[in-house]
Amino acid sequence: MRYRVFTYGITPDEELIELNNFLTSRRVLSVRHELTVKDGSPYLLFIVEFIESGNAHKPPDRPPKIDYREKLSEEDFEVFSRLRDLRKEIAEREGVPVYSIFTNAQIAEMVERRVKTMTSLQDIPGIGAGKTEKYGGEFLDMCGKLLSDGDREDDETER
Repeated sequence: MRYRVFTYGITPDEELIELNNFLTSRRVLSVRHELTVKDGSPYLLFIVEFIESGNAHKPPDRPPKIDYREKLSEEDFEVFSRLRDLRKEIAEREGVPVYSIFTNAQIAEMVERRVKTMTSLQDIPGIGAGKTEKYGGEFLDMCGKLLSDGDREDDETER
């Protein structure tokens, strides 16, 4: 934890450019300000407590947003939307965030891969035995109902 002090004379035209630049380039913990007098002139004194950490306002690395309406065919997007609705219903029922059930990317892969079995569901990155056991049945049932018959696997005994 470090401190930096900025002092500015009080004039109507005074801009706090240096202070503002400093504040936007650091992880600031607190800013205290005082009115003080030096040599008979009033000054504003800013005391900034901060953590030295390079660029504190750099956004975290996130994958780019995907527009699944563009990525998926019209038929697949309809299935994707219905699976998202199912996810929302389950999340509301269990009182958990929707992404804790399955992510949009995982749901899109379910549609693209035409999953029909618990094993094929677990082949999707981030979906393990726990999620498959807890939510897989409902999602596989809906996939089976919504995906066209030509895409269905002949053997669905792994469910």
